[in-house]
Amino acid sequence: MVGLVSIQASVIMHITRVQLPARKKKKAKLQHVARSMKKQQCISWENNSNWYSPLAHLQDTQGFAKKLFSCLQKCNETFEVKMMMLKVIARTVGVHQLVLLNFYPFLQKYIKAQQCDVTNLLAAAVQVPPDVVEPLFRQIVDQFVHDRSRTEAIAV
Repeated sequence: MVGLVSIQASVIMHITRVQLPARKKKKAKLQHVARSMKKQQCISWENNSNWYSPLAHLQDTQGFAKKLFSCLQKCNETFEVKMMMLKVIARTVGVHQLVLLNFYPFLQKYIKAQQCDVTNLLAAAVQVPPDVVEPLFRQIVDQFVHDRSRTEAIAV
């Protein structure tokens, strides 16, 4: 249904661009139909049952993030497990716009030029509040931008 609506909308938009409508009313009517089809497509996308995020259904998001972060600080697991926990915490903080201030200094410990999966760590650090952003950027600049760093590290 969604694909059919998007195809119909694209055909109508193509008709309005390629063919020169003889009358303004006809052109306005086509644009109105195209807008209404786009609205239907957006509404059907929002009601789509294929998209499911368990993070959207958490009851105590701040408590969940704090507990998971305390487990992360105490765990002696492999780096991959720690990265997965970091991603879940970062996603929870981003989705619910939480404030977890000890999380960002913890991330600074792992942001190093020789670290594997640096891009994943930087993606986790995207949801940084403005008052915490300066030390994190200072760490990134100190670790990645200097005269002996590799070009791949500078590109990050």
